[in-house]
Amino acid sequence: MERLPDELLLHIFSFLDHQDLVRCQQLSQRFKLLARDSNLWKERCFDLSPAEAIRRRQKLFDDANDRLAALRNAMSSLSGELATWKSPSTGTSSNHERHRALANWDPSYLEEQLDFYQEYIHRNAPIAPIEWFPLPKHEDKHDDLTFEATGMSTLADPDGNVQHMVTPLDDGSVCVWNFSHNHPSTSVHLSARSPPGLLTGLSYLSDRAKIASDSATIMTDTNATDSVTLDPLRQRGYFAVQHKLHEIDLTTLRSISTTPYPFPITALSPYSPTQPLSLGTTSTLHLHDPRSPTSRPHAVLSQPTPLSLLPLDDSLWVSGRFTHLLQYSYRFFPRLLSTLHSGARISSLTSLPPSSSSATALLAAGVYKGKGSLELHPLPSASSTSHTAAVGKHLNRQTASSSALLCARPHGGAIVATDADGGVTWLERNARYRIRSVNINSPAVGGKTVEGEGEAEGDFVRRLVPMYGEGQVQNPLLLWSSDGRVGVMGWGAEVPVKWEGLEDEARRAERRARREEEVVYGSEMRRALEGQANEVRFMRAFGMG
Repeated sequence: MERLPDELLLHIFSFLDHQDLVRCQQLSQRFKLLARDSNLWKERCFDLSPAEAIRRRQKLFDDANDRLAALRNAMSSLSGELATWKSPSTGTSSNHERHRALANWDPSYLEEQLDFYQEYIHRNAPIAPIEWFPLPKHEDKHDDLTFEATGMSTLADPDGNVQHMVTPLDDGSVCVWNFSHNHPSTSVHLSARSPPGLLTGLSYLSDRAKIASDSATIMTDTNATDSVTLDPLRQRGYFAVQHKLHEIDLTTLRSISTTPYPFPITALSPYSPTQPLSLGTTSTLHLHDPRSPTSRPHAVLSQPTPLSLLPLDDSLWVSGRFTHLLQYSYRFFPRLLSTLHSGARISSLTSLPPSSSSATALLAAGVYKGKGSLELHPLPSASSTSHTAAVGKHLNRQTASSSALLCARPHGGAIVATDADGGVTWLERNARYRIRSVNINSPAVGGKTVEGEGEAEGDFVRRLVPMYGEGQVQNPLLLWSSDGRVGVMGWGAEVPVKWEGLEDEARRAERRARREEEVVYGSEMRRALEGQANEVRFMRAFGMG
C-alpha cells in the first residue's frame, strides 16, 4: 500500500465508509493526510446534505413514474399520437446530474479553501456536553450562588483565534479570561477580575453584599445583547450599562471615562479599525468619540429600539424592533443612505463572508409573526460575480425556527443560529436548509460546570462566538446564555478545554471562607471566655472564688 501513488489510494479510500477512513489515519502520517483529503470529505458532506436528500427523493419519484409514462404512451398510441417512452437516465447522465448538484451545493466562496474534514465533523459528529465556565461565587459564607454574566465579548489574534474573553458580572465587576491554544486542546483560566461595583459606580461602598445587590439591579435593568465592545489596539473595553457608556482599561481594570447618553443604551457596534464606535439608544444613534463625547451630531430614529449595529466600509447598518434595515453614512452622519425592507424584527446582523472588506451580503436573524426569520440580503455594492451575490435575497421563515431567532453567525461552511427555545441550529449558507439542531436544555447537551452544577431549564443562547478562525481544527463555540452562564460547545466525547487554575481558585475561595469562619469562631470564643473570666472575678468579690 505504501508504494501506491496518492491518486490510487484516494480512489480506494473513496469506497470506504467514514469509520474506516478514520482508522486509516492511524496507520501512518501519509495515510493521515490522504484520509483527510478535503475533496474526499466534500463528497461525503454532500451525500448527507439536505439538498442531496431532496434530489434523491425527486429521482426516486421520477423513476417510480416509469409505468405511468408507459401508460401515457399507450393512451397516446390509441389516439393516433405515438409517443416514445424514455427509459430512466443512464449511469452517465446520472453522474452528470450529481456533479451538477454538487457544484450547486458547494458552500465555498470564491478563493476560499474550506476544510471539509472538519466540516463533516461539525455537521455529523455527536455534540459534547457544554462546559460551563465556573463564574465567581458570592462571598457570603451561607450562599453558594455564582454571579451572572451580563454580557460577553472576545479579543482574537490576526488569525481569528480567541485569546481573551471579557465578561461583566451582575455585581458590577469585569472578568478577563485567558485562552492558551495547544492543539488539540485549549487551556482557559481566569486571569483578572476587577473590584465589584466598577461598572455601577458603587465600588466606594465597604459592604460587598450591598454592592452586589444594588449592582445586580442596575446591571440587569438594560436588556441589551451587544453591550460589550473591545478595542484590541488600545486594550480598552466599552460597557453599556443603562444610559451610561463606561470605558475600562483592560490591562489595569480601572475606569477611564463614563459618558452619559439621553436614553438607555440598547446596542454597541463591534470593533472596527477604521470607524468610530457606534451605539444605539432606545430612540437615537450616536458615534462615540472619547475626546469630545458630546459634540458629535446624532440621528433620531422614527421607530424605537435598535438591537444590532454593523459597520461595513463607509456605512453603518442598523436593525432592531422595526421592519427595515437602515444604512447610515459614517462620512455624512447622520445622513440616511438607504433602507432594505425585511418585514421582520431583526435582533442580529452580520456579514457574509465575515470579513467586512469582502462582504457581499447581510445575514439577519429575528422574528416574523412569532416565528424565526433567517434572511440573506445582498449588499447594493456587492459584485455580481460573487458566490454570495449569486444566491440572491432569501427569507427563511418556514424552517429556521418555531420561535424567535436571537443570534446568527457564520461557522465554517454553514450558518449557526440560536432561538428563544434554547435551540442551536446549523443551516446551509444559502439559509434554505437545516443541517442539524440541538437544545442546550437537553440532558445530553446541557452539560455541567466544574463545580458539578446541573443544567438549567428554559435557558437559551443570547450570543455565540466561534473560538477559532477558519483553520484546520475543530471550531468550538463560546456561548453566553440568558441565565447569565458562559460556556463552550464542541464535538466528540467532551469539549477539548482544560481549566487551569479554576479549581485552584475555587479551593482558594473555600480556604478564604474557612479562614473567615475560623476568625469569627475565634472572636466569639474570645468574647465567651472573657465573659466567663469577668463572671469569675465578679464572684470572687463575694468570697466565692
